[in-house]
Amino acid sequence: MIEQAWREASAGATRFIELGRARRWLLPFTTSLLATMFVANAISGSLTHSIAGHSLLNDVGYGLDPLRAGRFDTLITNIPFALYPWMLVTITFLVLIGVAPFEVVAGWRRTAVVFFASQVGGYLFASLLVAWPLSATGSAWGQSLATARDVGPSAGAFGCLAALVWYLPRRWQWRGIAALFLYFMGFLILTHQIWDIEHLIAGMIGLGTGWLLVERNHGAGIARTLNRFPWPHSRDVAVILVVLAGLLNVYSAFVTSTHFHTRTWDNDIPFAALHGSRTFVALSGLGLILLGNGLRHGRRVAWL
Repeated sequence: MIEQAWREASAGATRFIELGRARRWLLPFTTSLLATMFVANAISGSLTHSIAGHSLLNDVGYGLDPLRAGRFDTLITNIPFALYPWMLVTITFLVLIGVAPFEVVAGWRRTAVVFFASQVGGYLFASLLVAWPLSATGSAWGQSLATARDVGPSAGAFGCLAALVWYLPRRWQWRGIAALFLYFMGFLILTHQIWDIEHLIAGMIGLGTGWLLVERNHGAGIARTLNRFPWPHSRDVAVILVVLAGLLNVYSAFVTSTHFHTRTWDNDIPFAALHGSRTFVALSGLGLILLGNGLRHGRRVAWL
């Protein structure tokens, strides 16, 4: 299996390099995005200073309040900026690992479509489907989401990274989707921030848009076709669900006692109804992970 995975990775890397050379490594969309980010932050002074609490955030930042006021322009004006200088570094990294590779394999037009669909859709649906309803309930979390302002192209970058999954070997696609989902949910659980909701929604939009725009090789040429949706095998679904349950148990046993956002989860985590110790929960989680590994290899005993 390791040798096969290595061969697939080598073939994918070779194909990626060939596509890059065919495009002469010219990435107009990625280059324009990074240049716009640098110029906007240099002019505004946010290369060295935070814009949190600054009037600039009210002018360009997107949130539920600007949406209610009809300021739809903030869906676009927020893109080049970052709340903090260190966030600019992380966002640049996201662009380099998400937007740039997708532009290499899919071209700048598809990259622009996926990026803006994910960026705008992630922001808009996070406000309409999550922040607005939760704020109407009067909850403290809902109020914080409703009053938050966000900037930066990270939602679009995550959308491109999610769309890139469809260019992986077929048997790795659902593993990539599961890994992204765990990443998005993990950050959302820990931070409860509006941008993590945006990233989760943007990732789903990127997956859907990327699937619609995916290219498939046909002989010597490349034709644009609607790729048949690769429904996972039932065994793969079982593996993902079992391993996810195991990871949640291990996570709940070791993390809930150390992170302030999760200290009150003792009654919500898996196996809480059994009133088991953290050791029991951790061992149960490890057992589920081993069970999932057995299912992945098709062992009948793993079903016991």
